[in-house]
Amino acid sequence: MNIRFSRTNLKTGEVEVATKNFRSDMIEVYATTNISEQYTTIKENLLEQIATFRENGSGWQFDRVESYDINVASFKPISGSTYIDLPKELKDKHGITYVKNDDNKCYAASITAAIFPRKKNPQSYDDELKRNMKKLNWEGIEFPAHPGKASDKFEKNNPAYAINVYGYDEDEKEKFFVLRVSDKMRDPKNKRI
Repeated sequence: MNIRFSRTNLKTGEVEVATKNFRSDMIEVYATTNISEQYTTIKENLLEQIATFRENGSGWQFDRVESYDINVASFKPISGSTYIDLPKELKDKHGITYVKNDDNKCYAASITAAIFPRKKNPQSYDDELKRNMKKLNWEGIEFPAHPGKASDKFEKNNPAYAINVYGYDEDEKEKFFVLRVSDKMRDPKNKRI
């Protein structure tokens, strides 16, 4: 949003004009997203930025909104399913724990493996992992789970955690891409997985 401000120079009496740019955070929109709620959040954030700018002793007065841009980009959300082996390129890095589950709870298994890491057989879908899964609140999450929608619900059920979701497409130039960034990332007391 570009906003025109003006102020009177007390020494010369001339009116000065300036345009300032304000931005909101990017949001992800799903079929279940409450657009009205998101719009209100963005609007409140922008109004807060404008008020902060004016309150910093600048003397600038709001004149008008000169332009307001909404940028939209599509993304390829992934959905949950049973175990699919990692591509060789990722497997060779030895930096990803990918649980070998045999049911439709791959989302729950992956989150649990990240929260309760194990040195021995971290990819194993065993009794220990299943016990740890029961320590977390999965209420309202349908399996197989869509990582974006499920992460919203998981964070509400388990407020100490923030979930980011990344994708990988070996056929693209930029192989890794962001699917979801948690709104909770700004709070340093939240654990990130």
